[in-house]
Amino acid sequence: MLFLQYANPAAYPPVVSASRLLAKAGWRVRILDPGSRDTESISFPPEEGVDVVSLAYVPPGWRQKVHYVRYGISALRTAATWKPQWIYGSDFIVTPILRCLGLLTGIRIIYHEHDTPSASQSSFFLNFCMRARRAVARGAAAVVVPNRERAAAVEADLGITPPLLVWNCPTREEVSDDPAQSHDGLRLLYHGSINDSRVPMTLIQALALAGDSVTMTIVGYETIHSRGYSEALRREAERLGVSGRVTVLPSRNRESLESLRLQHDVGIAIVTSAPADLNLAHLAGASCKVFEYMSAAMVPLVSATNDWKTDFIDPGLAIGCDPGSAESIASAIQWLREHPLERREMGARARERIADEWNYETQFAPVMSLLDRVMDGTENDA
Repeated sequence: MLFLQYANPAAYPPVVSASRLLAKAGWRVRILDPGSRDTESISFPPEEGVDVVSLAYVPPGWRQKVHYVRYGISALRTAATWKPQWIYGSDFIVTPILRCLGLLTGIRIIYHEHDTPSASQSSFFLNFCMRARRAVARGAAAVVVPNRERAAAVEADLGITPPLLVWNCPTREEVSDDPAQSHDGLRLLYHGSINDSRVPMTLIQALALAGDSVTMTIVGYETIHSRGYSEALRREAERLGVSGRVTVLPSRNRESLESLRLQHDVGIAIVTSAPADLNLAHLAGASCKVFEYMSAAMVPLVSATNDWKTDFIDPGLAIGCDPGSAESIASAIQWLREHPLERREMGARARERIADEWNYETQFAPVMSLLDRVMDGTENDA
């Protein structure tokens, strides 16, 4: 299986989990990594049977366009010499390369769309990717998406049979055997990309309202569109007199994050976004961090929207708030601080749900089943 993604694959937990599960099942996996600057500290964990081939990072501009062509040539060379039986493409930008490989080699393709692109693309290249996306999806053995809402949108937009639904859960081996211990105060954790949608200023303002016993740790990376935002968070914390209770740390690898989660009580997974952004409007099932928090018996703090309410808030696995309101966030935080027993019970239920059902072994099973059936000759792919 050859994995192609024009972004750091180690920054996408489902790519890591899928490749490792395939390797454990006896597949040889090769991943072509284009290189990255924003997420360079996030490395791919070693796994027998998984080989990562990395290109050097190139900044945006004409050199990156040349780099993209080099990446495509490297993919074609790998397909010609290594001769994979399948190609697993997992982002929209790589679809022109997938299309070329499909036409030139006839290798079966699985297309896993982690982020659904906007239909209103403006540049020639993005419009070219949109056309390639449609062709790849219609010719793929399977299309995989992370939640119901995106499945419906992709099915309607591309005119394909219902995609396979795979939530972005951790594997069973990532479920903590030693959940967070009780202690004084309440410790909040956020990890991921740092920007004003996922770490809004209302979080800092809520911390000022919630009381001195509440602290927050933010771990992650800025992207090209959010340069300087970490410093803006620090300035706001200083202005409100809570700088001693806010810690901003650079991104870490998976193992380090697992240890860090055990030291915290509540995982932040709120998002302020325009409803027009399908990816941000429908994150339930797609947000890796929510399930990762739950695997450590942490309580996720999520946006109180309908999709989160149905599967997470109403069953008592998460607590909701209005991300745009510091008062709403503070109210949720104060309830969690004042009800430690209920908080620990919520965390225990969440952790059990991950171990029983919301794990990547269970979620990825339809893809593994398809691969087994096609390879055994009991089912023809598209």
